[in-house]
Amino acid sequence: MIQLEDLSGKKVLCFGISPGYTRQVFLKSLVEVGVDLTLLAFPGEKFLINHNFNVISTDDKTLEHTLNSLSKEMFDGAVTYSEFRVLALSESADRLSLQNQPLTKKAAEASRDKGIMKTLFSTAGVPTTEFSLWTKRSELEDALKALNLVGQDYILKPRLGTTSEGVY
Repeated sequence: MIQLEDLSGKKVLCFGISPGYTRQVFLKSLVEVGVDLTLLAFPGEKFLINHNFNVISTDDKTLEHTLNSLSKEMFDGAVTYSEFRVLALSESADRLSLQNQPLTKKAAEASRDKGIMKTLFSTAGVPTTEFSLWTKRSELEDALKALNLVGQDYILKPRLGTTSEGVY
C-alpha cells in the first residue's frame, strides 16, 4: 500500500478543484508531504479550505493555451476529482508530458455513461441492476413492460447526467 510520504517529489497536474472539503484536505496533505501539485481552476470552482496551492486559472476557451504552456513540463501523472473534467483530462493527455497516462477517452466516456458501464459490467458478468436505455416515450413504455415495471415505482436517470441531476 502506498503511503502519502511515498509520493514526495512527484509532480501532479489536477484538472479542476475538487468540489468536496475532504478531497481538498487530501490535496493539501499531498502538498505538505512534498508533492508538486498544480491545480487547473475552472470558473465556478471554489476552495473550501485555506491553502496556498499552485493554481492556474483557465476555462474551456483558454484550456488549449494553458495545456500548450504546460506541455514543456514533465508530470508524473494527471488526475481529476471533478466528474465534469474526466473527459477533458483524457482528451488532453496526449498534449501533456505524462509519465503515467490517465483513462483513455473511450474508458472516460464509459465511466461517465451509466448505460455503457452497465452494459460492460453485464457483459463481463458483474452483477448489475435491471435497466433499459431509451430515447423515445414509446421505447420507455416498451422498457417498462420488459422490466415488469408497469404500475411500479422506478427511477429514470439520464445518460451522461451528473450528480443525479434530472433523476425522477
